[in-house]
Amino acid sequence: MLSTTFALGLKNHLISAKLPPKECFKQKPYYGRYYGRKENFMKSAGTVDLMDRVARTDKTFELVDGHWLGKCLICNGRLSFRTSDGFGANIEHIYPRVLGGTDALENLALTHPGCNGEKGRNWDKPSKRRVPERNLAYLEMVKRFQERRQERWRDPEI
Repeated sequence: MLSTTFALGLKNHLISAKLPPKECFKQKPYYGRYYGRKENFMKSAGTVDLMDRVARTDKTFELVDGHWLGKCLICNGRLSFRTSDGFGANIEHIYPRVLGGTDALENLALTHPGCNGEKGRNWDKPSKRRVPERNLAYLEMVKRFQERRQERWRDPEI
């Protein structure tokens, strides 16, 4: 049990403390993993254009009311992103640039941001300490993704 003097002192401290304005306690919108930080996800016009070109070469994608609807290359789950700003998807380099991959449409695919981040963090980084079995597993995974991309390939409409 708190002593009376301590409780009164605490009450006076709380009353005199400067509290933030009420609008600070409002729920912030959710954008991916980061709350209220939409600017972190803004893509350049060139990136949005590239996403559009990748979607046009993928059979699983169709354009519906200003959104591309299709499937993630990695998890094969439903994927949707806005044509105006690319929000909702990431461009995946199947064979990563750090290992010599290119920006050719055949090497690019659209993925969920989480799937792309997971592949990048856990697989794409070259490591001298990586065991050979893991390197073989990585190459097999890349080969599967390249095959899946080829199965989905659609000639772009000009």
